[in-house]
Amino acid sequence: MKKRVTIRDIAKASGVSISSVSNVINGKDNKLNPATKERIVAVMKELKYEPDFTAQCLSSGKSRLIGIIMPISEGSKNVKENPFYFEFMLGVESVATNAGYDVLISGIVREKGYRDFILRRNLDGIILVGRFDEHVYSELEEIGIPVISVDHDQREITNCQNILTDNYAGGVSAANWLVEKGHKKIGIVTGPMIGICKDRFEGFRDGLAGKGIELKKENIIMTEVSYNGGISIAEQTAALDVTAVFVVADIMAFGVMNILSKKGIKVPEKLSIIGFDNVVTCMFITPGLTTISQNVLEKGKNAAARMLKRISRDDLEQSDIIMPVEVIERESVKEIKKKL
Repeated sequence: MKKRVTIRDIAKASGVSISSVSNVINGKDNKLNPATKERIVAVMKELKYEPDFTAQCLSSGKSRLIGIIMPISEGSKNVKENPFYFEFMLGVESVATNAGYDVLISGIVREKGYRDFILRRNLDGIILVGRFDEHVYSELEEIGIPVISVDHDQREITNCQNILTDNYAGGVSAANWLVEKGHKKIGIVTGPMIGICKDRFEGFRDGLAGKGIELKKENIIMTEVSYNGGISIAEQTAALDVTAVFVVADIMAFGVMNILSKKGIKVPEKLSIIGFDNVVTCMFITPGLTTISQNVLEKGKNAAARMLKRISRDDLEQSDIIMPVEVIERESVKEIKKKL
């Protein structure tokens, strides 16, 4: 069996002290000569040195573990079926692993078990995805763990930063896009009127109003934000007296489009649809879904980068990151020719 390379071996091969090698490994090399650091790093690569994870944790007092928690209801498949979460977690993991951190993912059923999840694993930080009850944030403040809140504006506690999307602007953009394509009879499929769904709805309503178009009450459909939510109201959506609808999440739009296809109702010939999120699946369905992009992968990367800064105490300000939005055009919105 090949002998494990130690920091003593690295120090000997580099012609430096063991403490200098240790400082490089643990990121405490700011006072070290740059040339010396480069030599140590080169030797580590040459000898294929692998740091002792347990020793690093004991030395730094850090577990090098970041947790991601999502509030899911009993029996919910939302997280498993929604590409949004997968893309977001890929973004987090790409940044975290590059910095030597591992990521633990938990779909806590509402608020049950989150405290145990954090304390038993001695997590260095928590990324909360979605909306939690206010007492959760307060308890996390008591624990003293750094928190990144994604898609829920939480400004009241000192150890939390927000990663948000300009959902209102996204709603306005969806309205403007449909109107510019010649649509006047327009509806919306939305989730519960809280958080991001409320912001997207209000942006869409106000965007239409700015173009002189009223969003009629009978053209507003509400369901849960899930694939099955979209399926459950697809026929109701098809029965609306509209030429286009804004569906506030891509996963819901997929459900709607699936049923419409089975019923022989063609998109966009019979009904135009614009979604929100721009998950990767949008480009693989037929027709491709025109949608509002918030760059989910980048959102995950931003969440991880901010978390790492808070863990290292390099960034203690509570400035938010607001993800910009843009329309990604595919084939699901028909342009209506204006009558001369």
